[in-house]
Formats: sequence, structure tokens, C-alpha cells
Amino acid sequence: MTQIATIEPVPPLAAGDPPPTKVSQLEVLLKQGRTLLEDLRAKVEQAAKERDQLAASLKERDASHEQLWAEQAELQRAESERHRHELEDLRSQLSEAIAAQKGLAAELREAETQRTSLEQALAVAIDDVEQLRTDADRAAALAREIFETHQK
Repeated sequence: MTQIATIEPVPPLAAGDPPPTKVSQLEVLLKQGRTLLEDLRAKVEQAAKERDQLAASLKERDASHEQLWAEQAELQRAESERHRHELEDLRSQLSEAIAAQKGLAAELREAETQRTSLEQALAVAIDDVEQLRTDADRAAALAREIFETHQK
């Protein structure tokens, strides 16, 4: 801080100078007071300018902080929304996978039932083939017998 002007005492008289009058002393004090007042006004103006600059800086900083908080809140909202969509997609995919698994399980049961039916039909067919072979062998044996009997 700069030093404020001070009121100077009236300078001593030189030899042979007339003594200062009260008016002249008051004029000197008035000039010094005016100078002091001007210095004080300049300092007040400077302090007011600094105050205004600091207030403007504070206002800018507050606005910047508010903007940063708003941006942060928007980022969090957007991130939350993205997570919500991802979760919905995953739930949908899980539901589809479960439905597909149930469908595949039903198809597997149906295929197993068909396999069992086919195995049973195959077993019957094998039995029928064996029976037909046996019958064919017997028919061939009878035909030989008949043939042999007729040839004699």
C-alpha cells in the first residue's frame, strides 16, 4: 500500500520574513488537506476498481463453476442413460437366449421321442426281417423237399 500524504508543519521562518498570518497558515493547511483528500480519493477509486475487478473475477469463476457442475451432471445423466440402455439390451438378449434354450430343449425332447420311436420301429423291422429270413429258409427247405419228392 502506498503511504497517504501527511500534513506537513508550517516551515520555519527565515530571518527577516514576516511572521505568517493565520490566514496564510490556514491556506497552507487547506492546500495540504486538499492534496491529502485528492490522494485519499485516488486510493478509494483504486480500491473500488480492484473491488470491481475482484467481484467480476469472482462472478466469472462462479459462472465457470456452475457450468462445470452442469456439464458434470449432464455427463453423469448421459452415462446413466447409456448404462440403462445397455442393461435393457442385456436383459432382452438374456430373455431371447432363455426362450431359445427352452425351444431347443423342446426340440431335443421331440427329437428324443422320434429317435425312440424309430429305434422301436427298427427293432420291429429287424424282427420282421429275421422272421422273413426264417420263413424264407423254411420255404426254401420245403421247396427242396417238394422238388426232391417230385423228382423221384
